[in-house]
Amino acid sequence: MDFLRNETLLSHFQDLIEGIDEEPTDEPDLSTTDPATMDIQDMIQLLSDSNINGNDNNQLQTSRNRNKTDNKELLLLLQQKPLNATTLNPSTLKSELEKRNIPPRGFFYDDAKHLQECLDREHEEYIEEKKREWIEALVATRKERIEKRRWEWMEKEMEEERTEIMERDERVRDWLELQFRLREMRMKEEQMKKETKQCEKKEEESMMAAVAPRNYRINVNAFSARSLAKFLWSDTWILSIDVSNMNLPDSAGAYLCRALKGNSTLIKYELGGNEFSSKTCKSLAESLEVNGTFSSMNLEGNPLVVDEEGKESFEMLSRSLAKNSGLVFLSLWMCGVGVEGGRALARNIVENTTLVSLEVGYNNFDNSDVMVLRKQLELNRTKRTKKLAKEAENANQARKKEEEHIKSLMEMEKKESEEKWLQEQKIVRANERRLEMERQQEEAALERQKKKQMERAVRLEEARVQEKLKKSKKGKKGKKGKK
Repeated sequence: MDFLRNETLLSHFQDLIEGIDEEPTDEPDLSTTDPATMDIQDMIQLLSDSNINGNDNNQLQTSRNRNKTDNKELLLLLQQKPLNATTLNPSTLKSELEKRNIPPRGFFYDDAKHLQECLDREHEEYIEEKKREWIEALVATRKERIEKRRWEWMEKEMEEERTEIMERDERVRDWLELQFRLREMRMKEEQMKKETKQCEKKEEESMMAAVAPRNYRINVNAFSARSLAKFLWSDTWILSIDVSNMNLPDSAGAYLCRALKGNSTLIKYELGGNEFSSKTCKSLAESLEVNGTFSSMNLEGNPLVVDEEGKESFEMLSRSLAKNSGLVFLSLWMCGVGVEGGRALARNIVENTTLVSLEVGYNNFDNSDVMVLRKQLELNRTKRTKKLAKEAENANQARKKEEEHIKSLMEMEKKESEEKWLQEQKIVRANERRLEMERQQEEAALERQKKKQMERAVRLEEARVQEKLKKSKKGKKGKKGKK
């Protein structure tokens, strides 16, 4: 699917997950709410009812613009179409078919049709995975936001209590300070653990993807096959193993088949062209009774039945097919099963409902047993076709519901962003009015002060004039007395 992925869309999609919303500064009433038990609708309703206390209008506007851009990129990703197989050249078409283990038929349009079915299915799985990741990231982010609000609310209560009593009792004040520091340390420690765990998981996945492919063709011998089987017992990465045409002994096959008891990821084994016999049959029979995820087994060219023990082991393998619910393809071509083995296989295959492809050529089966096998396989194919059609219909309905859910989430995000913007504008206008009133009060105060100063200056001037008049009158009286 490498050529199906648009790196630009993926980068924008990652930005959407990382910047899915702004951190709230409101303090909602979480006294009766446990964020761990809330579903996404409850969290959306809680967050949509919250208000914002702040005055950074530019930052909020930037957040709104970024959310609009990310939502457009998400819609663009959901509307992305799969690659058209008819646009590929024949060599590329052939290589893509071989990557999916589909043998080319040599006719371009037939091969393109088969490849297009695979591309459509892979594209649908890819889109479903990305939508699921987006919703999971949204839920995780909202839970984290509510948890942060809860911590902030608790810290505010502690701060109020500390402010109230810190001046009355020094011991209580010291205890509150200690509790506050311990709480802050725990929050930082939890955040560091979460980040470390996420980084380790991403690093492990990247290392596995770079070093260990999911489909292996590996050269082993009797000893290294045993080590490989021990590794496969608990492995969760590898999907298929090919050890065909290596002349491995029966004991190696027994080890490899026994690994299916503990492995729930492996879906395909290529074991043809070896020396596997009764031990391998017995081990495989025991594994198929408990493994419901393994779907493809190729045993062609192995001498499975060479003695009485081999017949008994193959009888066990036939009975296990009646209990198994995961195997879809089984190749027993040229394995020397014989008439008795064919009869046992036909007797137990009628209870199997999942096997749709069975290769039994060159095994000397009786024609009546072959007819029973063919009839049961046709019945299983019909059931599988109906099941796949029903699953496709259910998946289509689920996809529509999911798309509607995503659209509702995006609309909720838009509504919440608009409410935040309106609230911010309300706060900005209130601040502007407050500043205007303060400015007017300051101007009025200055006017009053100037008026007082002028009145004082007038009084001083009048007093000075009065004093001057008094002095002039005294001077005139003095001159009259001398005369």
